[in-house]
Amino acid sequence: MENTNIPKETDPKFQEYRGFVNNLECTKDKDLKTRLDHVITGIVTEGGELSDLMKKLKFYDAKIPRINFLDELGDLLWYLTAAMNCLEVRLEDLIHVNQIKLRKRYPTGFNVTNAVNKDKVEEQNVIENSTNEIKEEIDGN
Repeated sequence: MENTNIPKETDPKFQEYRGFVNNLECTKDKDLKTRLDHVITGIVTEGGELSDLMKKLKFYDAKIPRINFLDELGDLLWYLTAAMNCLEVRLEDLIHVNQIKLRKRYPTGFNVTNAVNKDKVEEQNVIENSTNEIKEEIDGN
């Protein structure tokens, strides 16, 4: 089930990177549920590695080379890109959905009250009403 239907990105460098990621993905011949399980586990794992760097920086006063953060962020980018390939969505789609959600949550800028009291139902409604292309459900098959 190799994903050959990678959506076209406007940035040719990112389009090339998506193909690179697709070629390296070890589960690309598996079903969607297995592929998503792999990449989401990878995202969580890499997030934990970033958190460990931050722990060392904050609590142990360790000096962490910037390259260590870049390394882990790059791994996160790889898994995020693999997830986008699985779901056949573009970076522009993610940006669009995220901006709509955050504009709804913070219409006048960030505030703690809105950060703590998220109206997920209303945010989902705003996203769905502004997005025609990303409405199908994921069923894992």
